[in-house]
Amino acid sequence: SPSCPAMGARTCARALRSLGGTLDIVGEWWTPLILRDVFAGLRRFEEIQADLGIARNILSDRLSTLVERGMLEKHRYHEAPDRYEYRLTEMGVDFYPVLAATAFIARAGQRPMSIRAKDILVLVRAWSSNPCTCRHGRL
Repeated sequence: SPSCPAMGARTCARALRSLGGTLDIVGEWWTPLILRDVFAGLRRFEEIQADLGIARNILSDRLSTLVERGMLEKHRYHEAPDRYEYRLTEMGVDFYPVLAATAFIARAGQRPMSIRAKDILVLVRAWSSNPCTCRHGRL
């Protein structure tokens, strides 16, 4: 069992379960990039597929998982044939600080240890007090 000296055993166990649950949803290859695209305003299957160059079957699978897990909602925008767009749910919007922190760490390049937990908390607090918006509404 991992040691969490800064928190009690129960709090530590809850945090690890929560992390495991999050990774179960977004830990598959391509999923963070799909969410990034939706945050950036790409909503339609074809837009996301063209941007990422991902195989259609894999994109379809990842989008279905994100809808089933409550990160995205699927909305029909065309009939015959049916075409859908994908929108972030409240849960999906709440995931933004995780994507931002991941991008922040990635930008550190060869010095990931130079990132301090305090820097990540600043990002999360900034997001919480001033969520980003774009032409498509609140992200």
